[in-house]
Amino acid sequence: MIDIAVVEVSATKRMSALVNYAANPKKVGVISTLNMVNSNNASQVRREMYNTRKSYNKNGGRQGFHIIQSFEGWECSVEEANRIGRELAQKIAGDFECVIYTHVNTKNVHNHIVINSVSFRNGKKFHQTNYKSGKSKPGSVNLVQIKQESDKLCRENGLTVVNKPTKVRKSMAERQLEARGEKSWKIDLRAAIDEAKISTTNFAEFKNKLEKEGIKVNERGKNISFQYPGQKHNIRGKTLGEAYTTAEITKSLSKEKIIPGQAFEKIKELRLQMKAENDPAKKAELQKQFDKAKETLNKERELLTQQYKTQGRERGYERSR
Repeated sequence: MIDIAVVEVSATKRMSALVNYAANPKKVGVISTLNMVNSNNASQVRREMYNTRKSYNKNGGRQGFHIIQSFEGWECSVEEANRIGRELAQKIAGDFECVIYTHVNTKNVHNHIVINSVSFRNGKKFHQTNYKSGKSKPGSVNLVQIKQESDKLCRENGLTVVNKPTKVRKSMAERQLEARGEKSWKIDLRAAIDEAKISTTNFAEFKNKLEKEGIKVNERGKNISFQYPGQKHNIRGKTLGEAYTTAEITKSLSKEKIIPGQAFEKIKELRLQMKAENDPAKKAELQKQFDKAKETLNKERELLTQQYKTQGRERGYERSR
């Protein structure tokens, strides 16, 4: 089951790109707006939001915010999903121009809520903080608050609420690459990290394994970042997703690494195929196989670890390095 309510909150410095992505007619089922005059097409939405930012001389920096709100499968209609999305926008951004695009192109109905960064009412900027502890600042909202509001709306409408957060975060640039059928290096980086987490027992081994593949690992306090071959800049683990933060990597490394050798070889084989594949459709299919194999392997690890603890010996299972 996917995370119900908020699965991602992000900011953009290119509102045009965000609106174009969210307004894709091949994906949209229903559109509604909040505090807007025009919504007939993406061009009108971009222009109206731009005029607001420009009138307060605040068009630079962050131009907008993007919330993805997902629901369990098709347990609610497209119209109901859109209504709930609009209610969420009203609660967290009542003084801002918003457009709610409900997408119907995946296995579950979900909203893309686009929020202008500047209030049409008073010119104040929308502030979304990254505090996951629930802390807040005057005039700002954070991920916990947004999720709580969305969960409350789901409960009020008799919809499923799942507390487990979505692990992978994708930037707008990455989503646009996928929409155009182009390859994103972040897919290969995540897969490399996943394999290293499964096959190593401490951070030194983890770091060494990645660096042998040309992936630089940098630590600064509680933060970790990676530099993929051919990329000029580092990318933070938390930008890749919650599963790639220092805390989650450390947790994974602390687990017993008793796994079936054949199953692990399958993981390695699929990752190499993903890395070499340039055809978007084939790469997407390989990624599905990789994710499924990883899930299966993790279940087998838990079962075998428990069996090993009970029996007190390995019984033919090998420790992967």
